[in-house]
Amino acid sequence: MVRILIALLLLTFSLLYSSLPSAFAQDKPPEKTKEKTDDETIKLATQLIEVRAVVTDKQGKVIEGLSKDDFELLENNKPQEVSFFNFTRIAGRGTTPANAPKTAEEITGKAAAPPARSVLLFADTLHMAAGNLMSLKQSLRGFLDKQLTEQDLAALVTSYGSLGVGEQFTRDRRLLRYALTRLSVGPSERISAYTPYLAGMVERGDRQALTEAMRIVQQEERIDDPRMLESITRARARELLNMASFRSRQTLLTLRSVIDNLAKMPGQRLLVLFSDGFTTLDNFGTPDMSELQNVISRAVRAGVIIYSIDAAGLRPPPMMSAEYGVMLNSTYASAGESEAQNGVNALAVDTGGKFFRNTNDLMGVAAQALSDNEALYTLAYYPNDESKPNNFRKLTVRVKGHPDYKVRTQKGYLPAAFAKAKNAVVANTPELKLTNKMVEPLATTDLGVFASVADFEIAKEANQATLQVTIDAKTLTYKPVNDRQQFEVKIVVMVFDANGKRVLGTSETLQGNLLPARKAAAERSGMNLTKRLELKPGFYQVRVGLLEPATERMGTANAIVQVPDLKRKQLTLSSVMLTDQLEDLAGKPANPSAQSPVSVKVESRFVQGIPFFQPSQNLIYYFQLYTNAPTAAKPEDLNLEVEIWQDDKKLVTAPAAPLAERLIGRDEKGLTVGGQLVLNPFPTGLYELRLTVRGQGKKTVATRTALFGVEK
Repeated sequence: MVRILIALLLLTFSLLYSSLPSAFAQDKPPEKTKEKTDDETIKLATQLIEVRAVVTDKQGKVIEGLSKDDFELLENNKPQEVSFFNFTRIAGRGTTPANAPKTAEEITGKAAAPPARSVLLFADTLHMAAGNLMSLKQSLRGFLDKQLTEQDLAALVTSYGSLGVGEQFTRDRRLLRYALTRLSVGPSERISAYTPYLAGMVERGDRQALTEAMRIVQQEERIDDPRMLESITRARARELLNMASFRSRQTLLTLRSVIDNLAKMPGQRLLVLFSDGFTTLDNFGTPDMSELQNVISRAVRAGVIIYSIDAAGLRPPPMMSAEYGVMLNSTYASAGESEAQNGVNALAVDTGGKFFRNTNDLMGVAAQALSDNEALYTLAYYPNDESKPNNFRKLTVRVKGHPDYKVRTQKGYLPAAFAKAKNAVVANTPELKLTNKMVEPLATTDLGVFASVADFEIAKEANQATLQVTIDAKTLTYKPVNDRQQFEVKIVVMVFDANGKRVLGTSETLQGNLLPARKAAAERSGMNLTKRLELKPGFYQVRVGLLEPATERMGTANAIVQVPDLKRKQLTLSSVMLTDQLEDLAGKPANPSAQSPVSVKVESRFVQGIPFFQPSQNLIYYFQLYTNAPTAAKPEDLNLEVEIWQDDKKLVTAPAAPLAERLIGRDEKGLTVGGQLVLNPFPTGLYELRLTVRGQGKKTVATRTALFGVEK
């Protein structure tokens, strides 16, 4: 039965596993010599340090009207010559025009005046609970509508996946609202009182921490054999640290990339970070601030101010939380919560911003990031000394003759954060340029491509994950030949493990020869590719690149997947799969492992990577409940709750039903659970399906979500 279900995903065409083209691995080409004047120009451009300062008096009132001569700027207590000085005053917050631009020409016209501020909204959905993301979406909608002004360029970026055009800076708030609807949380983790902080203490040999961790593991995983408890607890610590450090590195890598892009933007540069918090511990449980300091240094040098906001809102004392199902040790619980917030706090404070926590007014504190910087001084200088790049450079800004004034500014930077790789390969071919684009966290959108990866295992098959790629056919270049339209693109897929090692690579050329009707259908709904991937348990980054050889235009997308370790004695839930064909559940399965020639099939059910259904159709959902923990996976002990959300509103809540009533299949690896939703009353729009499995006592076992759309 499960093999039948997974065949639903194999609707289009397969990518053949093959080595990447030889051009991807060619040696470094000879370096080209440049005029000395060019080198000096580049060096000066990279040395400039922008310092942003807000000056207030004792009562917190902003001080305006200061000149360059009123300031003292010091690096490591040594005075610096201010080469550039500016004061910016931005007013009119909340003055949203009645009619937003509707066409590209109108948008261009509105953007004719230089923007005064560039605002990047960063949703760290790799470190965010599903419920917190719902609240965040509601707050961000209000922020976009009520707080941004016509002087603002804005973009929305996530640490999980890509949002396409929403990641580009724009004044068109419709694009931002669309990107907002696409936000989703990363691969889910089981809610546990075993925090990375406690795991780090265990890994470093703290016996008291080990005792506390063993108590938690014994209650959460129902381990009755005391002889196994310690070894399982230690193994769990290493697993926790590996997963947590991977997520943190991914978030910081994306932050670094968006800061580099934000540095090129005009006007004030603000980054508002929303996150539940992330660890600063490495795989061995040791504090590692190197990558965090790298991000901070790049922000400081580019004059980017970061405001961090705890997306969890108002938190109860951690030992009082009922989520974990165990009584928490207040010392370890509080320390674990603080450790998770150290990084987001440092990002804000060290770049001249603020960290907001324990508030449910997310829109209000995000608006404060704008109001705090409505009157801002910019001082730029060239450092006198670029030696000792590994030494931290402390920045100090003072107003002469006014020791009573408070100056909020960056704390300092590390020059080594900007060192270029010595053996960097020059991208001198389109293929190499594509691979360089693919490893960047932000998507390239000249060609439209979207990617998602689902973890779904079935018995007697080595593959654990399903990659789905959607190509936006409207962005392709077509060549008319007789009565058909021809196109050619190269698609490359690379998969990297948690250590950054490439574990899979495929490259194929796709050629299309479409009749006008097929081309119109493809442009309306996209072209879809599906491939099953064989991956060991762990976290993976899947990078997809699209290259059009005729024009050398490119598009990239990325996704993250966690393949669960089914050897662990713990209930695990797969990704949620969506379909609309009842007969597929009883039809004959295709062979998922069979290789087939590359071809193109237009599939009407996916638009920009999201499945869309007509109101006349019924949505069928299903997922796998792995039975690697038999005592915890009895269907009669579990209930399934089904909810449908749109924006910040819960539209449907189905009564909790025993899981046994929703079983539609079973194999050696687990139970296939599913159901059907009637879409007839749903208007056109995007929705989120949320499935929650609960055990006795209402304790949450697992929650998974899936986006879908309805269109007439």
